[in-house]
Amino acid sequence: MLKINNEMKRTAFTLVEILTVLAIISIMAGITVVVGQTIRNKTKVSETKAMIAATETAASMYYSDLGSYPAEDSPTTTCKGLVTGLVTGGSSPPTGWRGPYIQFDAADLSGTIPNANLIDPWNNSYNYDLSPSSGNTASFNLWSNGPNGTNNSGGSDDITNW
Repeated sequence: MLKINNEMKRTAFTLVEILTVLAIISIMAGITVVVGQTIRNKTKVSETKAMIAATETAASMYYSDLGSYPAEDSPTTTCKGLVTGLVTGGSSPPTGWRGPYIQFDAADLSGTIPNANLIDPWNNSYNYDLSPSSGNTASFNLWSNGPNGTNNSGGSDDITNW
């Protein structure tokens, strides 16, 4: 009869088992990082679209009251005039101004009003153009440069209101 010696029982993992577990954990961690980055980027795009829609609605209310949109800056790579017009109406609000038309969080602005610029989740300025040759030619263009931060005038990965 064969007797099993208690001292010969296996009490530890082999090197191959440990390496297999480490490989599986590494693969799962890599997948998690990639998926997490994709979700973060989609969240930023959604946040940008919501900011553009809210700002566009506020600008439309401004237009209803005053018959024009807030002044733009030159060049159109900032939204300081838009932000100031919607929030304070400027140093002396025009007759008919019934604002503020929108409230911005400090995280959405660089600087303080009246010199605050509207910034997107990638820390780039939004663009505001009152006399566009394409896009919303009947009103104004408002867009973010998107994830790559390059102003493509509404093309490529830019996020627009048109």
